[in-house]
Amino acid sequence: MKPLIFFLLLITPLLAQKEMLQSPDGSLKVTINSNSKELKYEVRKGNEVLISPSRLGFILKDLPALDGPFEILEAKPSTIDETWQPVWGQHSSIRNHANELALFLRETEHPYRRLNLTFRAYNDGVAFRYEFPKQPDLNEFEITDELTAFNFTANHQTWWVEALPDTYERDYNETNLTDCAERGASTPVTMLTTAGTYLSLHEANLTDWAGMKLKQSDGGKEFSLKADLVPWFESDVKVKAKTPHFSPWRTIQIGNRPGDLIESSLILNLNEPCAIEDPSWIEPAKFMGIWWGCITGTWNWELAANPDKHGATTERALRYIDACVRNNIPCLLIEGWNEGWEGDIPGWGDMNMMKCYPDFDIQKVTDYGREKGVTLVGHHETGGNLTNYEKQLPAAFEYYNKYGINRIKTGYVSGDIPLYTPGLTDAGREHHHGQFSVRHHQKVIEMAAEHKIMISAHEPIKATGISRTWPNFVAREGARGGEFNHFIGNPPSQTCTLPFTRLLGGPMDYTPALFDGAYHPEHRFGTRAQQLGLMVVIYSPLVMAADFYQAYDNEPATQFIRNIPVGKWDETRILASEIGDYVITARRKDENWFLGGINNEDARQLKVSLDFLTAGKNYHAIIYQDAPDSDYRANPYSIAISEELVTSDGNLDLNLAAGGGVAIEFYPEGTAFTRPSGEPGKITEGQPYKLRAKHSGRLLTTRGTDVQQYADLSNREQSWTFHKLESGHYRLTSGTRALAIISDDNPAVNMQEIDATNLHQQWIPKHIVGTWFHLENAANGKLLDVAEINYSDGAGIHTWEHAHSPNQVWSLEFLKK
Repeated sequence: MKPLIFFLLLITPLLAQKEMLQSPDGSLKVTINSNSKELKYEVRKGNEVLISPSRLGFILKDLPALDGPFEILEAKPSTIDETWQPVWGQHSSIRNHANELALFLRETEHPYRRLNLTFRAYNDGVAFRYEFPKQPDLNEFEITDELTAFNFTANHQTWWVEALPDTYERDYNETNLTDCAERGASTPVTMLTTAGTYLSLHEANLTDWAGMKLKQSDGGKEFSLKADLVPWFESDVKVKAKTPHFSPWRTIQIGNRPGDLIESSLILNLNEPCAIEDPSWIEPAKFMGIWWGCITGTWNWELAANPDKHGATTERALRYIDACVRNNIPCLLIEGWNEGWEGDIPGWGDMNMMKCYPDFDIQKVTDYGREKGVTLVGHHETGGNLTNYEKQLPAAFEYYNKYGINRIKTGYVSGDIPLYTPGLTDAGREHHHGQFSVRHHQKVIEMAAEHKIMISAHEPIKATGISRTWPNFVAREGARGGEFNHFIGNPPSQTCTLPFTRLLGGPMDYTPALFDGAYHPEHRFGTRAQQLGLMVVIYSPLVMAADFYQAYDNEPATQFIRNIPVGKWDETRILASEIGDYVITARRKDENWFLGGINNEDARQLKVSLDFLTAGKNYHAIIYQDAPDSDYRANPYSIAISEELVTSDGNLDLNLAAGGGVAIEFYPEGTAFTRPSGEPGKITEGQPYKLRAKHSGRLLTTRGTDVQQYADLSNREQSWTFHKLESGHYRLTSGTRALAIISDDNPAVNMQEIDATNLHQQWIPKHIVGTWFHLENAANGKLLDVAEINYSDGAGIHTWEHAHSPNQVWSLEFLKK
């Protein structure tokens, strides 16, 4: 027996170098093998090999590689099964259920360093991370390459965005895996395997590591990706660390349908529990903003270039607060209120986060907001200058605390070039997605939590689920959002791709609800119903109604914006979806459901079951959908609003226009709710109006017989009345005179004695959206226009050819009689 015992002792360590782990339901299986020189893992779903044996390990600077061979000193299996309640989220309760295997490894050769690996198998995916334990032969170290690979068995269909070290704001591609590998991608990277399985590669709990991109594996291995960490600036070093140290989790979300990826909570579950002892001050919210006017160039962020064009004025802020109240929106973002916007990036003129421009009175604005129940969303645009920003912290948070502001939008705009870090790092520059930036964002969010401030970061490090730990990190941008509808126009297929890619990491501040879908003739992006649907589909606890407030006034569709709760949902279901084609999402708050759908460039019909509703109950369904003539290119404004009584036994027949969508409110019968109302485009005869120019915010004003624009003077010279004529045209009067062009040859306007037969005095109001109109003169066919797009008091008024310009757009606002 002794020889046999000796033989068994010899082979037992070898057999032990292969470990297996499976998901709680047995559908997923992970194999970890350290028998060969290289440490490898494999992932299977039933009989399908999702990840064929793939390498693990690291290359260290000035040290031997930490990539094997290893021996497994201990394999420690365990089961996690807990339920936790997020502060906010897509579900009010989340189950964290996985089988875990912790492997304690040691090199088989000198210097016998240790490396720990922890794998988790969930029913909806697999994850693993590295731990560098404290040990005599490894203290401080630098990583120049992470060897983690993801080897596939076929050239899968892949959705991905280009891997760049300083921006994620590029179009998503749909190609085969080979094209993705050759060009490199930022995560999440999502695939449809040839066997019909959906999977997505990403990372979780990124707090002190470099952001992971993916590239073709070393040696050009076919159908393979490997980790490609963003380096420190002009360095081969990717990660600087000291033991003990953990990597982020490398995640593989897995589903049978595309919606499974969205419904998964795997990435959240891999983050630590909430670190804030009492997070009750953290609340989701809707907000409007002095923002879109700056994005579109209607206003400026900076003051010096043209003080009259400055967007963030006290007067405009007060008007926006009133608009928030009208639309059940509790918050208002104001950008460009602080000094420092002049100059160039990085940093523009070194932003001063605590000094207002002279035309903005933060005390008056916050006092008025408090009186009306509206709080400001603060703004910290760094211009990519982290040195300037960090020297103002935490004082800049304390400044906002003084005014009762507890939400801040941060920005790191640098023109897609590295951040500016003199005095913070030796290089003086660092990449947006590198380890220093990750540390910066972590520092900011923890400091913000100490001051009870919520953060929405733009130009950020990617979302990886740390909002579980730090729920005051309420949103990030990190992809092409609504602002690109002005810059180049977001193709509808892009928004239909985001939920299966960017959104898997966490909430996105997308800035939806742009009602004026044709303001730019070359950048068409979606129908009115699509913009409402985005408010449901693109998840965020901080949701913006992004358009000018005038776009919402008098519009029945605005009622959906008023009614929808945001951020704190009890349940979320993906009812129907195809990546890049369409998404139909339903979310429940208490007993009410809100459905949103978005569609790509191809019109389609869908039948969606209502079986998510509670059986045995009748529901009022308020439906906002594309009208028969809706099309994002030809007629984005057209929307049909209806009401039906439905039950869980029924179906929805959805007709989605090209670039279209749908939004539906479901209320159990007997529930109180507000129905849509309003008469867009209606002009009330005999009703006094102010006529406010879109670009300047100034009012059409008479000066004797002259007509100019001026700030609000609250006098009769700015009071206008429409009178409908038999021709169907309108006479526009102030006092006893009528607005008219001077002659057929002179397009300037003045005030003339009323002449019932004079075509020069007749105007054709053409409704655009909300309270906005073009006013076309019946004689010359030209539009009422502030000359030279002038922003100043006293600017002259004339008529001009249609130029798609905001100085030709007028808001008709009621005056009290």
